[in-house]
Amino acid sequence: MVLVLVMFSTLLIAIIAINFMMDQYRDFNETFKNAILKNYKQQLKFHVESIASLIDSYTQSVKNKKVSSSIEKNVRYIIHHASYDKQDGYFFVFNLKGTVIAHGADPALEGKNLIDLRGPTGVFVIQEIIAAAKNGTGFVTYEWTKPSDNKNVYKKLSYVTLIKNTPWFVGAGIYIDEVDQFVAKQRAKQAAALWGLILQFIIFSFSLMVFSIAVSIYFSARISQPIIYISRLAKRIAQGDYDARVEIVSNDELGDLASSFNLMAENIAKKIRELMEGEHYIRFLLESVADGLVVTDDDNEILQVNSAAVRIFEATERELLGSNITLWFPGNDKLNHHGEKIANYEITRIRKDGAECRLMVAVSSAVESGGMIRRVIYLIKDITEQYQLKTKVEQMNNLKKYFPTQIVEKLIEGDTRVTMAYDRKKVTIFFSDLAGFTDLSDSMEAEEVTAILRDYFTHMSNIVYKYSGTLDKFIGDAVMVFFGAPTSNGVQQDAVNCIKMALEMQEKLIELNKSWKLASTLKMRIGINTGYVTVGNFGSDIRLEYTIIGTPVNVASRLEHACPAGGVLISHDTAQYVKDYFVLAEQEPVQLKGIHHPVSVFQVVNEKK
Repeated sequence: MVLVLVMFSTLLIAIIAINFMMDQYRDFNETFKNAILKNYKQQLKFHVESIASLIDSYTQSVKNKKVSSSIEKNVRYIIHHASYDKQDGYFFVFNLKGTVIAHGADPALEGKNLIDLRGPTGVFVIQEIIAAAKNGTGFVTYEWTKPSDNKNVYKKLSYVTLIKNTPWFVGAGIYIDEVDQFVAKQRAKQAAALWGLILQFIIFSFSLMVFSIAVSIYFSARISQPIIYISRLAKRIAQGDYDARVEIVSNDELGDLASSFNLMAENIAKKIRELMEGEHYIRFLLESVADGLVVTDDDNEILQVNSAAVRIFEATERELLGSNITLWFPGNDKLNHHGEKIANYEITRIRKDGAECRLMVAVSSAVESGGMIRRVIYLIKDITEQYQLKTKVEQMNNLKKYFPTQIVEKLIEGDTRVTMAYDRKKVTIFFSDLAGFTDLSDSMEAEEVTAILRDYFTHMSNIVYKYSGTLDKFIGDAVMVFFGAPTSNGVQQDAVNCIKMALEMQEKLIELNKSWKLASTLKMRIGINTGYVTVGNFGSDIRLEYTIIGTPVNVASRLEHACPAGGVLISHDTAQYVKDYFVLAEQEPVQLKGIHHPVSVFQVVNEKK
């Protein structure tokens, strides 16, 4: 009877232990799944908001949500050159009506409206993404095919955020079906191991019952103490001591029982070891994160790191583990984060080679229900390349204030071979000035004159860049622009672009006069000519200027002087290229200073509809 009681107590303890282990692994799998998804969301949000912050620097000057073509061009440049997840991840920009503004993976989609695009399950994916964007930011989960498998659908997670001052939003997405698959496989392995363990317990317990009943009839007095001893060992195993073994050496049934118990204990230990191998997949997940991942305790002592973090800190894993994380961010005490919310910091770190490294660090705490912090997780993103890209764009924008856009882009791209080279090209030349501005400026304060000219030149420059003209120089209140160098869209298209630019400038000046409220209205005279000129870098070894020279330049300048205020006067050579696009009024030939023969001229009336 004593042995039977021992057997039942062993079986009960085993059932309780296995049930406890099942609950623990169930909770562990769910918690870890949520942690992985949370980490994916944090990474995705970090990437998108980093790009959004960069784009915001260009859209901060946008008024009434009307984005200029130059800003849109810069946004496309950023989206086309930005990536994540080892260059596999891309970004996209839509407006709230569903039109693609920029697409990092498929630029051919740009300009298309995808508002009615359905996913494989019939869901209007773009409409759901727009609904999230209208809230400012948001995550959207939907099903989509993969580029490598267009027959099946997979779960995908996207995050979007609005771009300041625009009707646009930027976003990106990642597939998350691998999370469910991986966790399901681990759950299946755990379940199989646990059920195998239960079966062994059942078989062993049944065998023990039969054996105990038989032995208790004959040897109850002899074996009661060893059975109690084995029962205690079984309790130790249930409590986690899987190395406990029976130390009984005998050739009788008691010896067989001891051997069977030890065999059971060995099998239990083996199964437990297999289950504990699940920790390896945790390590695998840590290494699957492309960015640096560091886990510390509440005292900032590093407990876990992945290889990306080792690479970022330029240290070995042994050097990192056990050290205080603040030692690896000298002078950045703000990383001592103990809140429940995610905190993001941009930090500068100096590498061993002396180079500056820009890092974005997201810090979040794993808080228990009682409010105690168990772990602090640091997600570290090396944004040095993004920062350099932002700096590069800022440099380009600054240089564009002083040099032609095309020249600046070549210099920024690394083409530094600027020499005193010349070329003969057919270009269209534009000259303009403000009629009566000199007399008006004499009656105004210098500050007022400067403010008006700055406003005027800013708007005129934006129009020049809109039509891809080369802004040569400002001369007082005059502007010189040419089309066809250093890049050309063809002589005819260059001429058409120049005329369109001139008409838009006249319209813009009408608007500016309303805002300036001057004593007299300013009007612009414009002269345009087309011809072969010498183009290149002129000057000395110390200072060069990219410009054009030749008789066609002088003709364009003289046409501007001959033009009535508020008009656009073009030469016969230019008219031959644009007559199919604009309404022209032929004027009497004019005798221009420095030109030995009368010049045929035309007044541009408007653009043909």
